[in-house]
Amino acid sequence: MIELLFPSGTQLVIEAAQVQTEKIDIFAHREVVSAACPDCQQVSTKIHSRYRRHPRDLPCFGFPVQLHLAVRRFFCHHEPCSRRTFAESFP
Repeated sequence: MIELLFPSGTQLVIEAAQVQTEKIDIFAHREVVSAACPDCQQVSTKIHSRYRRHPRDLPCFGFPVQLHLAVRRFFCHHEPCSRRTFAESFP
């Protein structure tokens, strides 16, 4: 089932998938260790903080799908860049 929802190359690690009576919950995070600042493209590995996003996806097998994505915020240490932190992007 997971392969249907997330094609190969998405760089997601599925932590858990729970099929409940009324919905499917999927917990995931990115497998890469760095991210590029969206303003200056400088790559960072220094994590500022973490939080969860909860986007809803299209139904699968007639069940609503709720994603629980662990998102990291990174520091941008590139001096000319005005952005100090940024969130990693998901494909």
